[in-house]
Amino acid sequence: MVQRTEDRMREAEAELLTARDLLACGLWSRRYFNCWQAAGKALKAVGGYFRQNSVGQNLGLLIRDLRAFVATPEGFHQACVRLNRYHIPALYPTAFDRVAPFDQFFEQGAREAVQDAELVSELARSVIAAPRV
Repeated sequence: MVQRTEDRMREAEAELLTARDLLACGLWSRRYFNCWQAAGKALKAVGGYFRQNSVGQNLGLLIRDLRAFVATPEGFHQACVRLNRYHIPALYPTAFDRVAPFDQFFEQGAREAVQDAELVSELARSVIAAPRV
């Protein structure tokens, strides 16, 4: 398997930067999606670091697969579960009956999504930066 850890981490950080930039535009639903993307890419970077073939879209399952390698801080799993809830509804225009996702997401939740994605990204970056024993 080709080692792509750093590439995945850079992509995760780009998604997180995009999410932060969307705050100024008021595009809350897009921000939720980018936060979920950032977390997923960061977790897959950690999986790659440990030569694990991390696949799938469920952040909770990605974490479960990495528990043998990484201790997660309190609240980490909950942050990933929150981000999971927004993946589909924020992405698809038919996720809500008769209203666009754009109208279903708000600033406070979008800010919380960024905090959740930052938590995942920080853990991933610290794991990747640490020397392997």
